[in-house]
Amino acid sequence: MTINIREPLYSTERGIVVGIRDKYVYQAQIRREPLIIKCGEYSGSFDPKQIKKNPTIKKVFLIPDEPMILYKVFLPKKEKQEKKIKEMARFGVFG
Repeated sequence: MTINIREPLYSTERGIVVGIRDKYVYQAQIRREPLIIKCGEYSGSFDPKQIKKNPTIKKVFLIPDEPMILYKVFLPKKEKQEKKIKEMARFGVFG
């Protein structure tokens, strides 16, 4: 199950934190599928059981009396391909 997020809750030097609605976590758990979360250049695949262990927040969007429950999920920055290649060359992988 793929979820596209427009804006993260907040960002850090190591990555970003996004909020995933509890409804999607439960659906993925019932279907026994991993959750693929995408937010701009950040992405990751997560097990719904592990997401349920994360802290939750309540956020009001449209209906003031019914806040949504969101699970916090951290998406790390990906290393750039050039950095990986330089590191591999330094260890002599290319011969």
